[in-house]
Amino acid sequence: MILVPDTGGSFSTWKDQEGFTYRGQSLELCYQTEPPHGDFIYSLTLPANRGRYHLPLWVYGRDLFFFGPSYLLAEGVPAGGYSGLKSVIIDLSNARYAILDSWYRRPQLTDQGLLLVRPHNSAPLLLTSSAPLNWKALRDERTH
Repeated sequence: MILVPDTGGSFSTWKDQEGFTYRGQSLELCYQTEPPHGDFIYSLTLPANRGRYHLPLWVYGRDLFFFGPSYLLAEGVPAGGYSGLKSVIIDLSNARYAILDSWYRRPQLTDQGLLLVRPHNSAPLLLTSSAPLNWKALRDERTH
């Protein structure tokens, strides 16, 4: 189990299973597959007092970025594959997620919000607390 400091930060894992705790919220990663370039891809589960919640995407184990009160920025792909990479924000406290329009890297917290850079030097994205994200609930295993 990796205990993430309250200040957050970037973490990576290449274990078959790994757990993280950030500001009292826990998540579990379970190895699913490995694309040709060798990064591990995981399913993500949030164990909670009221149930176990699953992200309907898989996430790469590299560059997991914890920030804010209980957020995780990860690189997500549709479950069952390793293409179609997009950044996803997971709200660990509220068991919900939002898929961003592209894949972003090098997250940086600024006074204005979370600054994200696209590969190939495209225009960056600044996420603020008022950013209109399309939040979706994580899947509760009790209802599926």
